[in-house]
Amino acid sequence: CVTGLLPVNFRQVAKSKVLFKGGADSIDKASKKKLDLIAFYVRADPAVKAIYVDGHSDSAGRRYHNRRLSEKRALLVMDYMVKRGLDPEMFTTRYHGERYPVASNNTRKGRDLNRRVTIRLEKEQEEIEFDF
Repeated sequence: CVTGLLPVNFRQVAKSKVLFKGGADSIDKASKKKLDLIAFYVRADPAVKAIYVDGHSDSAGRRYHNRRLSEKRALLVMDYMVKRGLDPEMFTTRYHGERYPVASNNTRKGRDLNRRVTIRLEKEQEEIEFDF
């Protein structure tokens, strides 16, 4: 029966990202929709045991400020997902500042891509039993 299927599968939500326009004060509507879908999936799949949330920034500003900004972004995403019913014990948050860019910080588009939080889900390893 199709009615019991989830709207996404594990591969579709296992690695996701949320982009930030600047600052760390709010999550935009499209990103909230994405986070809602991830939270829905995690609540429905008991095999998901860990959620890794990594905050990043572009290279504008001082290194210390960028690291704090990436921390605020990661915590904002984690808090949003906890409010959606996820166990805070599942989360591991890390803050990288500008250290791991995915694009050049020399262009506006590159900086836009670097201001992000990545979310990675980890499932419990399934054991396969063989009958011989």
